Amino acid sequence: MQILSASEMKAADAATFNDHGVCSLAVMESAGRAIGSYLVSEYAELLDETVLIICGAGNNGGDGFVLARMLFGMGVPVEVLCLASLESLKGDAAVNARSFVSLGGAVAVLEEDSWEQILGQSLLGGPRVLVDAIYGTGFRAPMRGVPRGVTGVLNTYAEQNPCLMLSIDIPSGIVADSSEVEGDALCADVTIALQSLKHGHVHYPATSYCGEVLVADIGVQVNEVLLQDAPSTLVDEEFVSDLLFAASISNPQAHKGSRGHVYVVGGSSGKYGAPKLSADAALTLGAGKVTMVLPHTAAERVAVAQSELMCESLADIEGDFGVSAASDVQGVIAGADALLVGPGMGLKPGSVDVLRSLLQLDDGVDNRPLVLDADALTILSENEDLWSFISERVVLTPHPGEMARLLSIPVSEVQSNRRAAALQLSSERSCWVLLKGARSILSGPDASQYVIPAAISTLGTAGSGDALAGMIAAFLAQGFSPRDASVIAAFSHGAAGELSFNSCAGPLGTRADDLPAFAARVCNELLHLPRTAPRLLRKVLPGSIHDLPLELFDRQ
Repeated sequence: MQILSASEMKAADAATFNDHGVCSLAVMESAGRAIGSYLVSEYAELLDETVLIICGAGNNGGDGFVLARMLFGMGVPVEVLCLASLESLKGDAAVNARSFVSLGGAVAVLEEDSWEQILGQSLLGGPRVLVDAIYGTGFRAPMRGVPRGVTGVLNTYAEQNPCLMLSIDIPSGIVADSSEVEGDALCADVTIALQSLKHGHVHYPATSYCGEVLVADIGVQVNEVLLQDAPSTLVDEEFVSDLLFAASISNPQAHKGSRGHVYVVGGSSGKYGAPKLSADAALTLGAGKVTMVLPHTAAERVAVAQSELMCESLADIEGDFGVSAASDVQGVIAGADALLVGPGMGLKPGSVDVLRSLLQLDDGVDNRPLVLDADALTILSENEDLWSFISERVVLTPHPGEMARLLSIPVSEVQSNRRAAALQLSSERSCWVLLKGARSILSGPDASQYVIPAAISTLGTAGSGDALAGMIAAFLAQGFSPRDASVIAAFSHGAAGELSFNSCAGPLGTRADDLPAFAARVCNELLHLPRTAPRLLRKVLPGSIHDLPLELFDRQ
């Protein structure tokens, strides 16, 4: 599902009204009625008591007035508070406010000298449903005065009383494009995004204020031509299912030779487990063959403990890659369909030379896909000359600390705008970048971005990233593009964290070597996901980190 900026959404609105002949009032009507239908279908038991709707002066308030009119006409007790006088409302918001009043609905105005008393009286009745229709995606920080005071009071009320807090389009106080949170931004239980997701729905910290996010189709036509930037997409189970289905990975005539050979180059003194985790993950996620390339001392110890995995050794010095290893590695990996370099390989001179040798070979010979992870990323950040060998065949998989080193900026700057950091690196270096973390972001050399919905604490365990890198390599070896391999691996890895959480009944108990089997289960299920008719109202993001949008597992 596309993620739009506020200006792109505004352009789509204008094109719908001007080019497609759709009346703006009809779209506002669709928005209000979609929200009303949701309340009736999901929270009918709460509608016997007063529904309190707080409307702003703009179109978001207009949506609130449509909702108020719909519920009022159904006999639901509705109370509307407005942050502007009815006389000052303009356009479609004014039309719908007058329509609500003409039916007998009452509106109280929250003025600067009386808003606390009016709002306090409304809350004394103990409303079970509160609707935030104050600000939409047009909000620009800062939020001051009465609106800020109102959202603060509403948040306090919701903390102390059992109720449903629903935001129309986006919680008031959230900047839609930057995902910033302004002051006392409203903390919603449910947010119904209108027509499309915005960046504030998806990225932290704003997403934590949105609760469960649904998208309502209200009839706005979103055309690719209107997009100012390359598309940003929230990856969902249908997206991944389509990628897996198109690749026909369940071909009954497949054999180990046709499913690709992954070579994992890594390991150093005390860090031999990392390449083993990557190699196991690659094999579990469908690679036909997997070979670990390790320092000689490690290979002697590890090889005897393997069954399906193969092992090659390179010259070492006290367990680390030796300087002469670089001259041998090119011949060792000759049979690779995809390479993963970095897990546990250390930062000694021999490791630097091995990475340089592999980059030079692949860059000049057959352009094989390559994943760089862990220590390989640190080496890359410290050796500027290596960037000349990086291209769109390469997938970098940094966590925030590694991203900070790659961009030479503080970690705090990476985390304050993860989208921008990922885009900067992928664009400047013309490669694919998977910035890991809550809502991992895959950014491409074409400036496209894909957001993985997972935000689950079970993934925060040693070796989790090694497993993910091995999974990406597995899909690369099977013929998937760097984009598709990264999307499938990252999504199934995140869903594996969710399944592990459910299996262990909590955040404790997950080990990195548990994740590949769960991820394989995810992919097997997604491969056969039923194709369903489009839905007008669709849940796309969870209300908590323990509820990924994977409805297909509800039946397990």
